[in-house]
Amino acid sequence: MELAKLTSKGQITIPLMIRNLLKLKTGDKIFFVENSGKVYITNASNITLSNVQNQFHYLL
Repeated sequence: MELAKLTSKGQITIPLMIRNLLKLKTGDKIFFVENSGKVYITNASNITLSNVQNQFHYLL
């Protein structure tokens, strides 16, 4: 579990462990999915929209 602080501009720094896990690099886009009050993030460059929908459907 990791913790991040929200700035007054709505920005957060993604913890290093999470950036490494998602293989995020400077300039990468991040995809956010909300489901039943929970938010999931993934590296948008590694996945297509239909693939994301299929993966998060299994979480239900």
